Formats: sequence, structure tokens, C-alpha cells
Amino acid sequence: MSNYTVKTIKGIDAIKDYSEMSEMKAYVGESEYRIFLQQGFFQHYVSTSNLHNHRYSEIHVVKSGIIDFYVNGECFRVPQQQAVIIPAGVYHTRKCQDEENTFVCAFQADIEAEKIQTADLGSVSDLLFEAIENYNAKGECRRLSSLVSLVCSSFCATDPKPPKPIYDREFIIYEFFANNYDKDVTLSDIAFQLRLSEKQAERLIIKTTGMSFRRQIVAKRIENAKILVEMEGVSLAKAAEMVGYQSYSGFWKALQTYEAEENIKYENQTS
Repeated sequence: MSNYTVKTIKGIDAIKDYSEMSEMKAYVGESEYRIFLQQGFFQHYVSTSNLHNHRYSEIHVVKSGIIDFYVNGECFRVPQQQAVIIPAGVYHTRKCQDEENTFVCAFQADIEAEKIQTADLGSVSDLLFEAIENYNAKGECRRLSSLVSLVCSSFCATDPKPPKPIYDREFIIYEFFANNYDKDVTLSDIAFQLRLSEKQAERLIIKTTGMSFRRQIVAKRIENAKILVEMEGVSLAKAAEMVGYQSYSGFWKALQTYEAEENIKYENQTS
């Protein structure tokens, strides 16, 4: 999406400028939508319009004031902090009572809307206009893209697919050790969560981490104790307690054994 300077177009006799167009993407669930922006269309004051339609569905988000959209004699009133979508090809006009104080952003999207719909955006509306201002000032569009996608989600016919359950044994192993190293856990505890026998679980742990269950627990405790001392400034005795050791002597013995084994492993790798 290219950056551009917004032109303010006011009055029913003003010639609309289509010489510069921009396109961005909106994402709702697993669906991707094209968003079309024209100069002066992204945010502007509103004037009464003639009868017209668009190639794509048109979305208006009202920042201030009230806009009345007329379709086949029916009026759809859209106040501030609300949005409306008008399906592609549908002829419509718009009117507002106070042009000087009615401010909107509008864009076209390739959303297949079946009918005119309105949506209450609440604070999302304010966030959208903040993102527009930030984009115009700095060219930053990450938040803008996210908020445009959020607006589009109010009008999509299909809901995003709900989260589906997955079963990832490597994920379970990683999380188990990350969150349980300081507890009195056993191989049977993780085997139960992996839905494996203890022998099968041990083989999978070694394959995944390069260590046995017991050594992985010790490694996590030693590593986290060092971090607590270096980054949190706690004493080594306090760190030993925090990572799950019942006594400082037990921790010190485990530390000496662990570092000796690591040194042997390093020497074997470099020799």
C-alpha cells in the first residue's frame, strides 16, 4: 500500500479524483480481502451525493455526525462510531444535515455483501481514525491493516473457523519441562500427558531434547538458577530453593555434576 496525501473534497459539484488509487489487504480468519482506497476517500468530510453505485462493496465508518443512506426509498441512518456496508452494484445516495461536522473514512472491499448492514464499532472506530492519522503522518500501516480487517470482520458472511484441537507431543514436552522443572515430577507424569508408556516417553524425550527425563529436569533447574542469580540478583541459596531443590547442598552437588558432564561433552565435541 503506497502512502499519499489525503485531499479533502467537499461539495456536490467537486470532481472526484481517481488518478491515484491504493490497495491493501484485509484478513478475516483464513480469508483475504482486497481493500481499495482513492485519494480523498480514506478520510474526509461528507457532502450530499448523487445517485451512484460501485464495483465493489463500499464501507463507511462515521467518526462524527450522522449520515443517511437511501436505497430504493429506504433510509439507513449511520451515527458516529458505526459503520455501514453497501453491496457492490447497489444504487444509493447519501445525505447529512451538518456537512461541516460530519467526518468519515470510506473504502471499497471485495466482500460479497448480500444486503446493506450496519455495525456498532464502539472504540474500534476511534482506534481506526488514530491509525489513519498515524499512517498519513508516518506511513505506518501495521495497525491500520489490523483495524481495517477488524471493521471488515463485522460484515463477513462466514465466521472464522474456530480453533481446532491438535496433538503435538514435542510441544507437550517443551511446555512440561518449561513449567514443571521446579516441582517434584516423575517420568510417569509426562508419560501420562504424552499418552505413552514410560519407556516410549523416555525415548521421545531423548529424541526431542537430547537428554533423558531426569537430566532435562536438572538442566532446567541449573539454567534457571543461573538466570535468577545473574538477572534477578537473588542469592544462590535462594535460587536453589526457587528452582525446586530442598537443600542448598543438594543443589550444589547437582550443579557440580552437571557442569562436569557438560565440560566432558564439550571436550568430546571439540577433540
